[in-house]
Amino acid sequence: MNGDVILLMSRLVSTEIDAPLREALGCPEPLEDLSAEFCRLFVGPRPVCPPYASVQRGEPMIGGRAERRLKEFAARHGLDVVVPPGFAVLALDHLGVELALLHHLGPGPVAEELLDDHVRPWALGYLRSLEEASRLEPYVSAARWCREEIT
Repeated sequence: MNGDVILLMSRLVSTEIDAPLREALGCPEPLEDLSAEFCRLFVGPRPVCPPYASVQRGEPMIGGRAERRLKEFAARHGLDVVVPPGFAVLALDHLGVELALLHHLGPGPVAEELLDDHVRPWALGYLRSLEEASRLEPYVSAARWCREEIT
């Protein structure tokens, strides 16, 4: 699994693209357009692609059962899940959190458990929807690459 792709997608769904990342990705779009797309896709007021397992699974609130299951997984494996300041994350069932955790784990049985029980059941369809809904290239390509990596 390509850890760089996983980490990039985690970053893209968690916080706006800043000038250094824009330059590293070779994005021709102005930062304002990238910021507007981030908000349209992930923040709202009615986000097109909210990156939460709970929302994608039709749970009544962000977090909920999906977040509780991820917390139980982390506790069972002695993991402390911390969201960096400035990230647009309301609950731990956020795709960015799950992908960052996957990247942290690296290859192995715990990562496979995370993929099988928490990521793949909702993220494959979500990433396909994100790829279709995105208007700007960084999100389209990253969603496709990430989907290919976790399949």
